[in-house]
Amino acid sequence: MIGIASVAGYWLLWFLLRILTSRKEKTSLIRRRSPWFTWGTQIYILSISLYYLAISIWTLDWDAYELSFSLSIGITVISIALAFNILSLYFLGSNYSLEIEIKQYHALITEGPYRFVRHPIYLGNICGFFGLCIIMNNWLAWIGLPAQIVGFFLMAREEEKVLVENLGDSYAKYKADVPYMLIPWVTFYHSASAASSHTDEA
Repeated sequence: MIGIASVAGYWLLWFLLRILTSRKEKTSLIRRRSPWFTWGTQIYILSISLYYLAISIWTLDWDAYELSFSLSIGITVISIALAFNILSLYFLGSNYSLEIEIKQYHALITEGPYRFVRHPIYLGNICGFFGLCIIMNNWLAWIGLPAQIVGFFLMAREEEKVLVENLGDSYAKYKADVPYMLIPWVTFYHSASAASSHTDEA
């Protein structure tokens, strides 16, 4: 039951944040929306959520599940991940978008979480799934985590292609200052020609 509540609660709160933030979007000057990205990312996120939901129902010990060390740690990690995403959205402001797009008066955000990683919202989501894995404490949950990291990497790389094309040298400098795309101290070398993203979708 805790696992199910964690999955449902995390994504419910996150999608509510997305909806509230998207109402403050600026006018889009350049929008790049490919069918695989728009629909694929939503299906991907839904599929992973359903995967963890199925694991919760299948593996949870309904009679013996009590507050434990792993549960406490997992809930703490999820709470920190949500707080981190809220902070990232605060600094991102009206630059936030549900799609890959360049807005009128689009600002390069380099403060707050963006000082340490170029896609802090994706990092927050990865940490949220990490917390779910701790709560479930099951190998089936852990094997889904690499798929999450790969998926967010692909989404971030797609965004960076658009932003480096349209914002140019400022992204090159930002990328040099903040070399970590998703995870601090982990460099994805395939993104060497890209720069920062400030349209985190997920």
